[in-house]
Amino acid sequence: MKKLLALIFTAMLFLASFFAFPASAEEEKKIARVELTGGSLADGVTLTSSAFTTSAEGVASVSAVWNYNGYPLADGAKARPGDYMIDLTLTAAPGYVFTEDTVVSVFGSEYKVHWTEDGGATAILNTSRLTVGACSHDYYKIESDENRHWKVCLTCFATFGEGEHTYDSGKKEGGDTVYTCTVCGHTKTEPGAPETEKPADTTVPKETEPVSVTERLPDTAAGEETATPAKPDTAAVTDGAHEGTDPDESGKSPLLPWILPIALIVAFAVGGAAAFLLVRKKAGKN
Repeated sequence: MKKLLALIFTAMLFLASFFAFPASAEEEKKIARVELTGGSLADGVTLTSSAFTTSAEGVASVSAVWNYNGYPLADGAKARPGDYMIDLTLTAAPGYVFTEDTVVSVFGSEYKVHWTEDGGATAILNTSRLTVGACSHDYYKIESDENRHWKVCLTCFATFGEGEHTYDSGKKEGGDTVYTCTVCGHTKTEPGAPETEKPADTTVPKETEPVSVTERLPDTAAGEETATPAKPDTAAVTDGAHEGTDPDESGKSPLLPWILPIALIVAFAVGGAAAFLLVRKKAGKN
């Protein structure tokens, strides 16, 4: 009985491991080569995501994104002359995987898978540049250096239209002159003449001659008398309250020392006369 139970338990473990763990990638079939057909790239052709098909074993689906001039196009866009690149995504069928050694053929050119996802279930790659017709260089940018300019086609990246700069008449900016190329916009600057500093004034000022307070008398002719200047009227000169006196060098009147003695003499004279008249009057009454 114990042997029977052990056998049943072992069988259950085997079945559980079989259903719980699928076959590993090593046991799955590796897709070695895929050849895509059906796609077309020409002027006016409609570009779709389902343009490519394949009969390779193990490939479930193929999806394409068309890029024109580095930009992805909407599904169903019309092709026109220029350069294209295609982003391809391939999906493997159950039991199959892609590897980085898987080779994909597109329009006769072969590419290796760039990388895989989901354990190899998805493969992604990009084609090289594919050209449709002759490029018209309708879309371009202008590049330049110090001496020349040229155009670069944004479709095929060809260069054309090279030439030397042709400048305008220039524009003043802060004393400098800036010239601009009329084709590419390149600028060059010519500095203006530096401003010269004013030299310092080194002139020594002349000394002023002293002005004489004595007015020079006019020259007299021979035989003519020289007029003597009149002495100023001293009556108009005043010193304080005293008029008619000439002030001396100290600014005081020369009569000032005599005023007091004269006043005393006059006072004694008046007083004596008054006393004499008083005595005489009394004597007459007696």
